Amino acid sequence: PLINPGVVIAWYPTRYNARELFGAQRTTQLPPPVIEDTADNDDTAEEESKPEATRQMAVMAVFGGKDDIPGATTEDAALLKTVLEEDDRVKDTVVKVFPDQDHGFAHIGLSGEIDYEDDGDDADEYERFVDDEFGGAGQLGVDDGDAEIACLLSTGFMETYSRTFLPTTGPPIMVDEAESEWSKDLSMKDLSGARKRDVRQEIEDSLSNYVDEPLGGRMIDPNDEDQQDELIRILRGMEPEDYNGPFKIEDDDNLETVYAKLKAADPTFQLF
Repeated sequence: PLINPGVVIAWYPTRYNARELFGAQRTTQLPPPVIEDTADNDDTAEEESKPEATRQMAVMAVFGGKDDIPGATTEDAALLKTVLEEDDRVKDTVVKVFPDQDHGFAHIGLSGEIDYEDDGDDADEYERFVDDEFGGAGQLGVDDGDAEIACLLSTGFMETYSRTFLPTTGPPIMVDEAESEWSKDLSMKDLSGARKRDVRQEIEDSLSNYVDEPLGGRMIDPNDEDQQDELIRILRGMEPEDYNGPFKIEDDDNLETVYAKLKAADPTFQLF
């Protein structure tokens, strides 16, 4: 049917002529808008009847690098990317080729049921609970990893450009220099190692870089007179025991003086 799309997702498309559909030299035009015959649409009729070039849509396409079906090959993906970027109706576009995949790869596992082992294993019970309650544990399999990534990218792109309340702001992906790996590179980067983590090393790094929170995480109001004595005591404890410089804290110093001396002795000192 003739439609006026706002966002389009195409998985390994076939049977189309990219140069006729998109680009500066396209021959196919979008259909005219459908305007309801109401009494209060006179002000919008002129806006809705502007040339089709003013219509804006976002287009994403996913391809398999091993696909040999006409329209869905890597060469077809490169051509589609070129003509989409030349088309004045396309406000944003992402075209990605998954190098090691064939036609239909993104549909792997979409309708398949998970086969749980009924051996009482706690891991199986956990996976069954997460799948039932939250829709899945988010685990990537050996065979369906790229399929899940393609689904996530497509869902994110669709949600980004289908919003009508609080619409997305910022530069389009295809012209964002900070996201050039998504806009300029046709091939999808390998994310197979993205989930591999050295948990032990992360724990050791966290411990070695740990910094105590000021006041031990306690909430003390410096303007509350009832808490000032406690705050002075804590601040005195922050002074190095071997410090004998000009800003050494004295017994009769008040809160403002104690804080000022700590700050003067160490410019990086910060509490509130």
